[in-house]
Amino acid sequence: MSQPEAPPPLSPPPSVPYGPGASEPVPVASSSPSAASTAGRTAVRWGIRILLPFVLRAVFRALSRR
Repeated sequence: MSQPEAPPPLSPPPSVPYGPGASEPVPVASSSPSAASTAGRTAVRWGIRILLPFVLRAVFRALSRR
């Protein structure tokens, strides 16, 4: 009879860059400044697309009440 395999260790190996024993924080998905600015620009564009109809409707309602 051979001995059963040892269970896997509870802590991750030191090559894994996350977890309780990590020396550095986990890098952000978009670590490059150009990707971050592109993502921010896209968020602003979608915010404008979503909010613009509501803003225009409120402006026209305010103007029509005068």
